Amino acid sequence: MAGTIDYYAQLRSEMAADRAQVAIVVCDAAEGVTSEDMRVADMAMEKNCATVVALNKWDMTRTDLEDAKARITRKLRQRPPVLAVSADSGRGMK
Repeated sequence: MAGTIDYYAQLRSEMAADRAQVAIVVCDAAEGVTSEDMRVADMAMEKNCATVVALNKWDMTRTDLEDAKARITRKLRQRPPVLAVSADSGRGMK
């Protein structure tokens, strides 16, 4: 794995989490939350970052928010807050 893009992305994520106090894990709601999204959120929480999962592009999906939150809660041990946002329309950005 050393030398691959994934390897360097993981190193950068770990270094950023070491320096950060807050992590906002931005996921593509239209794609769904990926295992990589979950790995980054879990790593940030293990590094004691206050962590929020932001489901971006929420205006482009018909997914039920409560269903999405339940799936994330089942996958992550520490249960970060989950927000539905849209960078395009500004929904949920406050």
